Amino acid sequence: MALGLDLSFQEGEGPVLEQVSDEIKLSKLKFDNEKVLPVYDAISRIKLKLPPQTAFIGFCGAPWTVACYMIEGRGKTGFPKAKAWVKEQSKLLQKLIETLIDASEIYLGQQIDAGVEVIQIFDSWSGLLVGEDFQRWVIEPTRELVRRMKTKYPHIPIIGFPREAGRHYKDYLTQTGVDAMSLDPSVDVQRAKVELQTLKPLQGNLDPELLVKGGHDMFIAAEKIMTTLGPNHIFNLGHGVVPQTPPENVADLVKFVHAFQS
Repeated sequence: MALGLDLSFQEGEGPVLEQVSDEIKLSKLKFDNEKVLPVYDAISRIKLKLPPQTAFIGFCGAPWTVACYMIEGRGKTGFPKAKAWVKEQSKLLQKLIETLIDASEIYLGQQIDAGVEVIQIFDSWSGLLVGEDFQRWVIEPTRELVRRMKTKYPHIPIIGFPREAGRHYKDYLTQTGVDAMSLDPSVDVQRAKVELQTLKPLQGNLDPELLVKGGHDMFIAAEKIMTTLGPNHIFNLGHGVVPQTPPENVADLVKFVHAFQS
């Protein structure tokens, strides 16, 4: 990968990453922008094909979430080693987080230079943390990354996505500096309308499993989201498209959203 760690893909498991296990490995991390040049090239090519009314969104993983994968070496584990670092290796974790903020700043800036018009910061594992830990490892690194991006690219909107952040959604929305926030499926949209949408725009939060299922249940859920949150809402899933999703369901949902009138 671009930071110098070995990366492989194993059948049935997905990406497996060389672990950052100690200060020696941590000290060797260095972002190599050359390794992600194909990403920027793809952005430039896609930009030429997009109609002007279509927003082009780039993204990166948030520092905490990327740190989880780097410490653990793989996903779908509950990240016990990363959570142990929070309590036992906070100085090393801080150094890793700072390295990731630096790398993300370059990566997002290059995406913007290549043509993206909005960026989104995915903190898929923010829900592992609560209280002061959430503040230190989710909010503060995100705030610093947003500050740097806004200094260089003040015209670029930034969407934050603190998945399963629970009681911390409002803190994240008001303290990180993001322009909008994406919601996962656990968030009740009526509550979001009252407590969050009055602060800043929201995005989300259709359950990806409903997209797999398709049909009536998917349409009812999508209609509820759009009716409740209204025209200032950015319709989207509450997380990524899962591998078993039928492509025809995606097409059906896109047509439904485009045709929807509240």
